[in-house]
Amino acid sequence: MSTMPADFLIRPDATKQTAHYGKDVGDHLPLADVRAFTDAYGTTPITH
Repeated sequence: MSTMPADFLIRPDATKQTAHYGKDVGDHLPLADVRAFTDAYGTTPITH
């Protein structure tokens, strides 16, 4: 595989909260961080 994962949390005002660049295909932003973000901003994560 030639690409590595990158996860981003973007606030409702379109500013970056978090950028996580994975070291391997299984390295993603911890789910607890995503849940804390959605609790704080009342948003639903979008995945692609």
